[in-house]
Amino acid sequence: MARQSDFPPRWVAKALKTLFACAHYAAAAAAGYAAYVAAARLRGLHSAGQLLPPLVAAFEARHTLAGGHLAAAAAAAAALWALAALLWRRRAKQPIYLLDFECYRPEQECMVSYNKFVTGSRNAGFFDDAAMDFQTRILHKSGLSEETFFPPGLHLEPPEFDMNRARQEAEIVMFNSVADVLRKTGLTPRQIDVLAAIVLTNKRSERRRSKYELQHVVRVHMGADDAACVFQRPDHANCIGVELSKDLVSVAGRAMEINMTRLGPLVLPWPEKLMFAANWVARHVLRLRVPKYIPDFREAFDHFCLHAGGYGNTSSSTVWYSFGFVESVQGVRRGDIVWQIGFGSGFKCNSVVWRALQPIKAMHRVGGRSFKEPFL
Repeated sequence: MARQSDFPPRWVAKALKTLFACAHYAAAAAAGYAAYVAAARLRGLHSAGQLLPPLVAAFEARHTLAGGHLAAAAAAAAALWALAALLWRRRAKQPIYLLDFECYRPEQECMVSYNKFVTGSRNAGFFDDAAMDFQTRILHKSGLSEETFFPPGLHLEPPEFDMNRARQEAEIVMFNSVADVLRKTGLTPRQIDVLAAIVLTNKRSERRRSKYELQHVVRVHMGADDAACVFQRPDHANCIGVELSKDLVSVAGRAMEINMTRLGPLVLPWPEKLMFAANWVARHVLRLRVPKYIPDFREAFDHFCLHAGGYGNTSSSTVWYSFGFVESVQGVRRGDIVWQIGFGSGFKCNSVVWRALQPIKAMHRVGGRSFKEPFL
């Protein structure tokens, strides 16, 4: 329920949405009725012999075309239609389709419980008691489950962080994901131009079997703000680590706000746009002391795939695991709009909007287990 201080009230947006829907149907009905009246009027004028001579001649010529004349007219019409279609396709935006994607689940031996993580961190010798207390508090508030995974190198004592272990981790994730997505789509490696576990194509011939069509991409990069930077450098003990600014959370909020501000005009329905405009005029022109209107993005999207970066230092790949969960558990209807929003160091905030081309109820299985079972 909207607060009394909200301007305009939330119920106005719902009323505008209903009004726009009624206006749409009314306009369609009026256009149909006008066409019917015009056709009836022309028929009456023709019957009374009152049509203008050129119109009469054209009307009668329609009945006299025969043989070669009719064939020539049909050929000319077909040629014009083909030319118009070709020009439209050349001017139209090149489509991007999502055929399918794959989510990777590590082997069971890579699973890490809370106790194993704390014990491993303490035995690594890198952290003092204060740092361990901080890690333990964050761990229990992070939302990470007892079935979170670590790469093989971090299971060793002491853990190994060298390039070979990093390469091993990358190969395990990428090779398995790519192999699975190629199997799902029936593609061969020779058909792939750019390697990823997300199969995209701009071929219109693939639209029929694609799951989604890309609608919008909005990118925001806050690298010009020093507070937004993430640094890798040695600490006072000469240990290489990643340094995050204390202002990073506020920078992330600003990046998300900028991203949503740019995305809103592209996706929000007109009632929400009008509500935002009315609020802006009230605050900046009329100088009224009313709170800023926050558009309801639920009116624009059917499914939300959010970056789970707020729950531990997880990567932006979580937006694809969220997508897999949506397809497996919730299901997607034809025409549904899906919003993915992710974050990255730099600081970056990116949005991708997809439209479903077909109903989807695909059970993603990661590591032999479905998404209806614990998978994080």
